Amino acid sequence: MTTSTENEAPNKITVWMVEDDASYREQLHALLNERKGLSCPHAFSKCDDLFATLEAESSWPQVILMDIGLPGMNGLDGIRELASKAPDVRVIVLTVFDDEEKVLKAIDAGAAGYLLKHASTEEIDKGIRDVLSSGAALDSQVASLILDRVRNEKSKHNPLSPQETEVLNLISQGLCNKEIAYDLGISAHTVSFHLRNIYKKFDVHSQAAAVSRGIRQGFI
Repeated sequence: MTTSTENEAPNKITVWMVEDDASYREQLHALLNERKGLSCPHAFSKCDDLFATLEAESSWPQVILMDIGLPGMNGLDGIRELASKAPDVRVIVLTVFDDEEKVLKAIDAGAAGYLLKHASTEEIDKGIRDVLSSGAALDSQVASLILDRVRNEKSKHNPLSPQETEVLNLISQGLCNKEIAYDLGISAHTVSFHLRNIYKKFDVHSQAAAVSRGIRQGFI
């Protein structure tokens, strides 16, 4: 299954939305379609409609903006389902919830980013591009919350090799694979190899989840 729509202009990023607030959904849907390089053909009110469309269409979006408080299947369960059925599709949580429990649950479920609804269209646009280039997009308030509130979850043993730990630390600083490769003097292929090992050792499916786990366990 591809993650680019055949009838979209080349190089456009395809984004879908799942948001039950009709007013916010319609407004953001229109604004995203006005952004250069973005296309948002679908905006759903619930996860059931999202998954029905995923099954029916021959191509999938690159990024899905997902609320947490949804009717029927909630956003967290939707993220887990997407991680299983469409692992190449990046999910950014876009919600009003900013407490650490929901943030960490969303990231552990497989979200590649977590933005709050007060984010501007420009910030959401940047977040979409960030998850496709560097692998993560976190609201600054959310990033501070993670750093401030979860460092007490320490582990005595770091399962990562020294270079894997270096890679994870550079990911946490927002560097993309090519930048990490340059900094460490290794190939981008080797960076990808280390990332796969990190995911396997941490049992996660995204860079954001790996960074969250590394911070919580005190490895970075």
